[in-house]
Amino acid sequence: YRLDLEDGHPVMQISDEEKANISQEAKEEARKMGQEELAKRLEEIGMNEFQAELYQRFLTPVLREIEQLRVVLQGVEARASEREWLRLQTHGELDEARLVDGAAGDHLIYRRRGAKPPDPGAPQIKPKRLRFVLDVSGSMYRFNSEDRRLERCCQMAVLLMECLAGFDHKYSWSLVGHSGDGPVLKLVDYGKPPTDEHERLKVIQRMWAHAQYCMSGDCTLEATAHAIKEVASEEADDYFVFVLSDANLRRYGIEP
Repeated sequence: YRLDLEDGHPVMQISDEEKANISQEAKEEARKMGQEELAKRLEEIGMNEFQAELYQRFLTPVLREIEQLRVVLQGVEARASEREWLRLQTHGELDEARLVDGAAGDHLIYRRRGAKPPDPGAPQIKPKRLRFVLDVSGSMYRFNSEDRRLERCCQMAVLLMECLAGFDHKYSWSLVGHSGDGPVLKLVDYGKPPTDEHERLKVIQRMWAHAQYCMSGDCTLEATAHAIKEVASEEADDYFVFVLSDANLRRYGIEP
């Protein structure tokens, strides 16, 4: 697993060729060691008392953005359409209420079933369904001392949890991580948002610990595909998937 680089440990990386020469037994032993240390760390997180100063480290840099985004989220309107009779159509079923107009030469005398967009300000019947997929891979931890990428990722998670608090009637959301250990690390499930700063801090601590002890590798595309399928598994007003990754997408033949 990875040492804390802020303690002065240098960034060290081996080539793909050297990785390929590592035996399967050594990989399994490394995975086992990482899982054991992760379990210890997660147990510590569950036992520790709430540390306000630590949470403020991630919250303070995004306070302004939280205020701005909450205004935006509050003002988002309903998108789901309802099927109803659309009148004044040029084709469809003859509208008996427009027979006289038809006799007078009006062509808009038909009606048909169709989807009508909601009126501005119409109440949102079902919540919008959101899936946030954040990178908690080993590279996020390894290079955090250089560009603070994991720290900024955790700040983003805090921003999301703070912004969406109290909007359960408008948004149903989940937060997962992806890494070399797999495409789905469940952090916040649908309908079960963290209720206070203590619970939000535990989410951040789990992200940090996972990035330190997970296996190397990338599951960005698998995580994205799973998120798209998962977010659409239940009926909602609208659907969104947001993916954060530091992966080199060119290795998959994907150009930015």
